[in-house]
Amino acid sequence: TQYKVLVEKMRTTHDFEVIRHAHDNYLATLLSQCFRFTNPVARCLNEILLLAHSLCELLLQQQTWADKERQRLSSIHKNFERHHDLLFKILSSVRSHHANPHLAQLLLRGDFNRFYSTRSSSSVVESKS
Repeated sequence: TQYKVLVEKMRTTHDFEVIRHAHDNYLATLLSQCFRFTNPVARCLNEILLLAHSLCELLLQQQTWADKERQRLSSIHKNFERHHDLLFKILSSVRSHHANPHLAQLLLRGDFNRFYSTRSSSSVVESKS
């Protein structure tokens, strides 16, 4: 991994400029593997994280569930599914245009049991009927 390369470079040299250059390379590599700077992906990730936070707040605050809380839970669930499906579609479409192993790994982890890919393909079939 890039981290090991950085640590090894720090261990084998005492030249600050060499270490700084290795650190710059490490950061550049790390950022190139980050999907946070792709605007649609960043928006989806932000929304998903906000929804997760809303769910946590709801669960921590509620001891009894009235209709209002059930509606809020249902809204969080629907919005989460919508944003996750959108994120999956965006990343899948980007994957078909770029041969990025990190993107492939992220998609594999996000859809490890093929739930989202199966659901999105079945929704296409249903919409054609």
